[in-house]
Amino acid sequence: MALESWEFGDPETVAIRRQEEFLRKERACGKCKFRVDVEINKCQIIKCQFKRREYGVRCELYRIKTDD
Repeated sequence: MALESWEFGDPETVAIRRQEEFLRKERACGKCKFRVDVEINKCQIIKCQFKRREYGVRCELYRIKTDD
């Protein structure tokens, strides 16, 4: 996984920026029923069930997960 240029800066700033990005994506798509947790190389990745959808950008397929 290649690093972005901003990831070579201050470790505290990098951690804060990553956390803010994670929270933004969770607000947009966190409760969607098409949210999928995938483990690749012992790294947990959150994705959309649909291949051409980007997790973190709410789309027209967004449905709230119910416990039914």
